Amino acid sequence: MSFSDEYFRIAREEEKNGQPEAALLHYISSLLSGFCTGELSYQAANKIRQVQKSLLLSDEQLLLCVHSYADFTVSDCRELLRFSIAGNLAGIKNILSSRVSS
Repeated sequence: MSFSDEYFRIAREEEKNGQPEAALLHYISSLLSGFCTGELSYQAANKIRQVQKSLLLSDEQLLLCVHSYADFTVSDCRELLRFSIAGNLAGIKNILSSRVSS
């Protein structure tokens, strides 16, 4: 089981246990962990959006929940999340390709 899968599993458990805030952070970790291995998890992006809405968080508030992950900067992580939710594959590929080339 990958880190991405494990984070997603934990997030689902947190959500089932009535802990949406913890679930949101784990879903974000699942999404970002997937990018480290070249995966794009539409499922994680959708769950992030669902939990965001249930918590009544604005996009700005959601992005404040995101911090750096692995070799990604905070800015990269926030852009990856924003692009994932928007379905902007070109933006995601641009960030991922700049990470590989650096």
